[in-house]
Amino acid sequence: MEPTRTATNIETGNAPAEGSDYERHWMNALRAVTPEFIRRLRQKRRYARSQRACNGLTVEKTFELIYRTNLWGGRSGEFYSGHGSDAEFARPYCEMLRQFIRERHIQSVVDIGCGDFRVGRNIVTPGLSYLGLDVVPPLVERNQQQFGSERVQFQVFNAIESIPPAADLCLIRQVLQHLSNEQVLAVLGNCRSYPHLIISEHLILDGRVPFNVDKPHGADLRCSGLVFDLAPFNLKTETLLEVPLTENETIRTVLIRY
Repeated sequence: MEPTRTATNIETGNAPAEGSDYERHWMNALRAVTPEFIRRLRQKRRYARSQRACNGLTVEKTFELIYRTNLWGGRSGEFYSGHGSDAEFARPYCEMLRQFIRERHIQSVVDIGCGDFRVGRNIVTPGLSYLGLDVVPPLVERNQQQFGSERVQFQVFNAIESIPPAADLCLIRQVLQHLSNEQVLAVLGNCRSYPHLIISEHLILDGRVPFNVDKPHGADLRCSGLVFDLAPFNLKTETLLEVPLTENETIRTVLIRY
């Protein structure tokens, strides 16, 4: 039986994992033994199909389609933000953030692109106010119904077009990699007022593709990755965490210094 989700177990940072642990285990095991070139070929073909389906759609409609059709995985009808949010990859990030929040006495967090909340609910601790923002209305409604409380709230919001609500800390985890450079610059500009801005991105480090190559918004990842201290972003950054995915891939988390 699936554990009951309550505001108490969410706000202690010990929320139960969503979905079948057995299924997650075997999917991760399968990824581990599948040759990298086969994984990339399958991923490239899947993302190419999704990009064709998303052509001409707004950002909101694009990500609603991604969740509705499970382009990032998960079971039919399940909101799933991709395996980068699975516990094995997200746990080091959550541990680092909880320490960052304690050391800097953070009292409020805005999480841009909160997705299915599998990551966010593991950084929410007693006394911390959390606001999760996403452009997908059905996802936000589901999150609010299942996880909302006095201190945990969710809101439909497009950070490309508007300045997000104020907070001590803003988080953007594996979101900007799905946007164009122009859209990334718009989000970064709208987030300049935050005392602390932490961004995580999936990077491929084999050196075959330059960083920050532009792309249209969509489900696919940037083969080039986003590195914010290079053009066209040219920001000062401090690397807080590296979580290896494969020999040549990592999830890098940086603190932006405007």
